Amino acid sequence: MRLERLDNQNNLKYLNHYNRNNHCILKLLSNHYNHLYRCNLIQDEVEVLIELLTDVLGEPHNHYESKAQISFDCPVCAEEKGLDSGDRKGNLEINYSKHVYKCWACGESHGTNGPLGKLFDKHATKKQKKLYDLVKPEDLKIEDKKRVYLRLPEGYTKFEDSNSRFIPHKEAINYLYSRGITEEMIKKYSIGYTVKGDFAYRIIIVTGKQIGRAHV
Repeated sequence: MRLERLDNQNNLKYLNHYNRNNHCILKLLSNHYNHLYRCNLIQDEVEVLIELLTDVLGEPHNHYESKAQISFDCPVCAEEKGLDSGDRKGNLEINYSKHVYKCWACGESHGTNGPLGKLFDKHATKKQKKLYDLVKPEDLKIEDKKRVYLRLPEGYTKFEDSNSRFIPHKEAINYLYSRGITEEMIKKYSIGYTVKGDFAYRIIIVTGKQIGRAHV
């Protein structure tokens, strides 16, 4: 009777041990396949995003998959040069892992940099924007809701791009000089003015890294 009880206890220990091992194996397999599923899902989203970017910007130049970076012709540079298609320089670089972009030629002067959503807002169709919203990471969607942009006033012109003989230019820049504002500061902060719209004949100071925010 005692031997039979010991056998039952040993069998129970064995079954518990076997079940625990099986549970661990099943958990490992589940984690492995979940990881594979997530990897495949991310890869699919990357392929969709690259295809979408190609539709908007044309054929890519260089693609460094290990860095998640891809380059295209910059549409702003092409427009500045009066070209209908790209300028074949490939200066617009996109990091599709971080969802950011920058043109190495006009990024600072024309604000061609920032979150990828800004690029789609400027150059994509409504359909392309909706497709991008589907592959955009959720945390970026939350950031977009928090981010509020003040549009530059109508007719905003930087002093360095303006005709120095233009009377409003002369009056505005003389006022800045009288306030101790130097040429260096005017260029650094993209200070300009406008003679149009609700803010006509006011000086405009652009703030932040991206052109698109302003104090008037």
